[in-house]
Amino acid sequence: MYSHQDIIKQYSQADFEHRLSLFLECPALRDEFVRIDRNEVGKNTSSEKAKRSKISRARKISWALGLLKS
Repeated sequence: MYSHQDIIKQYSQADFEHRLSLFLECPALRDEFVRIDRNEVGKNTSSEKAKRSKISRARKISWALGLLKS
């Protein structure tokens, strides 16, 4: 039998289907699984905000250069 830490590590590296399987098989670890999922969502959101910010800066620069050319 795997230790709780081994299962948590498997969960963090698994694809959706394997995560679902572990979630259903290990009710005692569900709080930890939810925490892992929330942390990943936060990381994805932060990276997407950074991408949007770069795009926004690029648009502002492009707009400013357009004004300079006029």
